[in-house]
Amino acid sequence: MATCGFQFASRAESDKPALLGYPWMELRPQSMQPLCQAPLISARFLVTAGTCVTLDGNGLALIFVELEEHNRFTKKDCELIKGETISSPPVQKLAVEKYILHPDYDVSNQTTTTSARLGEYDKNSMTDCVDIDGQRICSPPVQSLSIESLIVHSGFNKPRYANDIALIRLRVRADLSRSNVKPICLPVTNELRSQKPSQYILTAWSSGSGGNVLERSISQLTESVECQKLYTEQSVTLEKTSRQICIKQQQESGTRCKFPASAAPLQLLQPVNGQQRYVLYGLLSYGPKSCSVLYPDVYTNVASYIDWILDNIHE
Repeated sequence: MATCGFQFASRAESDKPALLGYPWMELRPQSMQPLCQAPLISARFLVTAGTCVTLDGNGLALIFVELEEHNRFTKKDCELIKGETISSPPVQKLAVEKYILHPDYDVSNQTTTTSARLGEYDKNSMTDCVDIDGQRICSPPVQSLSIESLIVHSGFNKPRYANDIALIRLRVRADLSRSNVKPICLPVTNELRSQKPSQYILTAWSSGSGGNVLERSISQLTESVECQKLYTEQSVTLEKTSRQICIKQQQESGTRCKFPASAAPLQLLQPVNGQQRYVLYGLLSYGPKSCSVLYPDVYTNVASYIDWILDNIHE
């Protein structure tokens, strides 16, 4: 935790520049659907949503494997053998826990999901620059690094939408000497894990054609009981635990709806080793697909998975 979560500028959150202000932000390649983020938590690891873990250029998710399949178009496989109808046992659908990519796998095509882009700000710009206090500030180049392996929580989607979290291990360590690439802190202490704020800082690219630049907003909490009630009415059962955080959608009247990219992070400034630093608390899991001020977005509560993260990180 010696180098994590440092502020670029000590000022009110709304006055901080997004460029260089949140250097742990990672954006998966633009060909990926849905658009996904993965905050950097160390020089070698990023954390993301399980729904974001895909392995091919077509955006096809490989989250489960099905064993003993015969006919993909029937729920029950039967065949007439020597005048007798033989039925096979049900297909076993098992969750994938870890992928390991061969070091010689061709990652030269950066539109595949085998690379991670660190230090991104404006997706449409080769060099990111903004004016801060009358001075032109430019960010170092983006680091596009190959992915070595992926670790998905063994309980992902059991039940539906549960344990929506995964780890990405980079093939080489990110260069943390650059100002646009730094890790965010994790809530590893009991004090950090027990925080119950009413609002969080959300940093995200919006999905869709208009979300080219990283944006920041202050997001309000929706109480879990209310959130569970709303989603139960839509036949979506939330976990009755502290493993999910519900956040009100921010749709202002008369403006275009914006939907944060999957695994967009919630963070807070917290005292860490005597200094105010950013700590990661949530990753966007799912939410309404249309404008709605009624139904909140649901985030994976990172604090509930710290033990799992620490057990699976091997630098």
